Amino acid sequence: MKIGKWGIVLLAVIALVFGFKLLEGGKGEDEAKSALYYKERTEALESELAALRRDQYAVLATYREQMEELEAELAKSKGEYLYVVEDGEVTLTGYSGKEKNVTLPSAIDGLPVTAIGKEAFKNTAVESVILPSSIRKIDWFAFYGCRNLGSIAIPKSVEKIEYGCFDGCSSLSVYCEKGNFAEQYAKSYGLRVVSE
Repeated sequence: MKIGKWGIVLLAVIALVFGFKLLEGGKGEDEAKSALYYKERTEALESELAALRRDQYAVLATYREQMEELEAELAKSKGEYLYVVEDGEVTLTGYSGKEKNVTLPSAIDGLPVTAIGKEAFKNTAVESVILPSSIRKIDWFAFYGCRNLGSIAIPKSVEKIEYGCFDGCSSLSVYCEKGNFAEQYAKSYGLRVVSE
């Protein structure tokens, strides 16, 4: 059987088209494999990163718990005031004394007392508190639930009083200088203010 000139050309064209289809099919298959590999590799790396983050959070949480326990133990050994020292300044973190009329110290171990920490006097039986002029900040819920707290004297040095400091102190009077931050804070929370 003889194949004419046009038959050869036709066979050549068919072979070329078929060859390109094979090449394209192989190329598409390679691209699909490559895309799948990168997708799987990306998912594996994201999963590994998530695991590392979980581990990091767990380690940080454990560290914080241990630090809080150590600070509490250290504070317990210091007397009626529990406190921590940071950057050469003292923050009171609790009160274990029996006195009901309390005048806070302006310094402990020679370091200035500059803050009353979060929940430091929460639910204690104190009836009156006088803050020293070294105090600059009273933290969240510092005197929360002190039902017997009838008076607190806040000096003009106090620049910040956080939310809920005196929640639950139903008979509280705030003594302060007229026009200072404590007066504004107390009035904004509906507390009785005695200012000079």
